[in-house]
Order: sequence, then C-alpha cells, then structure tokens
Amino acid sequence: MPENCTPAGMADFGSLSHTEMIKALEAMLESNAGDGYVAQEAKNWLEQYREPCEQWAWVMSEFRSAWGLYGKGSTLRAHTSATEFDVRDLKSNPRAVYFVFPDLYVDSHGKHASIMLDFLLSQLATATGNVRTTILADEFSNFPRVQSMLKSLRLYRSKLIRIFTFSQDENGFNAYKDDGGFAPFKENSVCIYIGAEGKIATDLTLKAGNRTERVVSYSSNSGVTNTGAVSAPETLRPVLLFQKFPKTLKEKPFSICEKRYLSLIAR
Repeated sequence: MPENCTPAGMADFGSLSHTEMIKALEAMLESNAGDGYVAQEAKNWLEQYREPCEQWAWVMSEFRSAWGLYGKGSTLRAHTSATEFDVRDLKSNPRAVYFVFPDLYVDSHGKHASIMLDFLLSQLATATGNVRTTILADEFSNFPRVQSMLKSLRLYRSKLIRIFTFSQDENGFNAYKDDGGFAPFKENSVCIYIGAEGKIATDLTLKAGNRTERVVSYSSNSGVTNTGAVSAPETLRPVLLFQKFPKTLKEKPFSICEKRYLSLIAR
C-alpha cells in the first residue's frame, strides 16, 4: 500500500519471508498508486525473484542492512512511520519539502532516492495547478540513474517544473553517458570544484568567453615623409585568464552555474 512506502514501511517490508514478500508483490499488481508506477515495480520484482535464489537472499540481506536504521525500536522509526503528504499538492499549495537521509547511507539509500525522485516528477507532471515547482537535487552524482530525468528536463518546463542538479564535477553524470553525459544537464546544473588547474582552468577560460579591447598602435614614416598614423583595432582577449586560476583558487572550493551566462562563486 502507498501508505507503507515510508522508511519505516521499507524496514518492515525487508523483514518479510520470501512467501510473504511474493504475496505482497502480487497484491501491489492491483495498485493504481503513482499512475501504475507501484504495480510496474512489483511486476519487475516478481519477474526476477518469484523463485528463491542466492541473488534474492543477497538482495534482501543488503535491503535489511540499508533500512535497519528505521526498524522496530529505532530512534528514527517514530518519525518515518506515516505521512499524509501528497506530492501533487505542490502545484496548488507552495511549500518547501526536504527529502534527506544521513550521508553515511548515500550508497544504500541512493536507489530509493532515485525512485522517489522519479515518482515525484511523474506526479507533478500530471498534477493541476499553476505553482512553479523547483527541485534542487544535491549530491546528484551519487544517485543511480533517474529514468524520467531527461524527459523532465526537456518537456516539463512548460508545466512550470524546473530541476537543478548539484555535483562535484562533470564526471558525476556518467550514469547518463549514453544520452550525452553532462550536456543535457548543462543549463540546469551547479558543479562544485576545489582548486582549478590544468583542464579545469582551461575550460573555465573557454566558458567565460572573450571580450573586445582596443589596442592603440602608432606608425611613422619619418625619414621618407613627415607623416604618421595612429590606429586602435579591436582585439579579442579572454575574460578570465587561465594562468590566474591555479593561484587565485588554490585549495578553495568554488561552484559554476551556467544559464545564460557563467556564474563562478568562490570562497
């Protein structure tokens, strides 16, 4: 049931026997939650794990380890056992919503975060309302691939849904390398670096672009004719010289946000 899809509910789900798990998954096939999203996930699990196998035992062992933080008797269980929140309300009732888990559990909770983000996007896309919704996905490079992410970036702006991703660098988008890697996210991404040398410094110079500068030059024909000339042609110069980055940003964290122009923020 959707009301059981909480961290505490996930912990309880992981404690089921194989027989009990199969019955629960079969019941989920009839669910219309998330416009069929829950039913599809249940179908995928049944196709792969209907019969007990070593892989099933390993998956469930990892599952219990990941969600034991919210098991019976735990401190967090009381705060993660129930929710009445409906994602679709965000399109008519503006508010801030946080989906947070301890950084020590990034690996084990990453898949859950990806599935929740995928579900959130699908619900927002079908919701009615004119409230602009902005999603800030921090540590995006630690998320497994979000299936609807590229579709959301390309099509959901018209639905007033905007997504910004935060990553340590451009390599954090390798999960999408078959779709262009970082390129589809470029205008909606903030990349964070520490220090700027080599390729990073060169890339920053290219991204910042050039400016025109008039360089005054003089010429003289002294000795032949008593004439001279002054010219001031326009010359392209880099806005940011890459030679300055290694010293200026040495061991300093800074971020780059690209939209219509380059924004570089350093501390």
